[in-house]
Amino acid sequence: MILFPHMLVGATIGYRVKNYWAIFVIAIFLHFLFDRIPHWEYTAKLKIQNVSIRKLSFLLFKALIDLAVGTLIIWVFLRDSAYLSYILLGAFTSILPDGIVFLHFLMRGVFNRELPILKRFYDFHENIHIQDDKNYAIWGLATQSLIIFLSIYLILGGP
Repeated sequence: MILFPHMLVGATIGYRVKNYWAIFVIAIFLHFLFDRIPHWEYTAKLKIQNVSIRKLSFLLFKALIDLAVGTLIIWVFLRDSAYLSYILLGAFTSILPDGIVFLHFLMRGVFNRELPILKRFYDFHENIHIQDDKNYAIWGLATQSLIIFLSIYLILGGP
């Protein structure tokens, strides 16, 4: 899943839960749960075996744009919230697993090193992730749109 929907879910958790430890646990859990459903992402064809500095740079560029859009939207709509620290923790925590995967790509692609703990996390993340042959674009767009709209609804006053 791209970063923005993960961030919006995390922000929603922070807005609703208001407990730092619970936000952290729920956001991580939902990250992995949502990676199990069909979704669109920009790293689907990028595998650790064929990572290069060029591919990694392009991935970083896309991720930074995605991160900026997510941060901007959350900031514009929620900056005056009394729960901003919870919201930001949720947004950050919800993308933490993808950040660790990126760190693994960075170590392999730039430094040509493989840290065992990052490799184990990467393998875990990949095993939980939906299989490429079951990740259809149309379903991915539909599920991510639903997640975005549901998050916005819950932030703007849903039950």
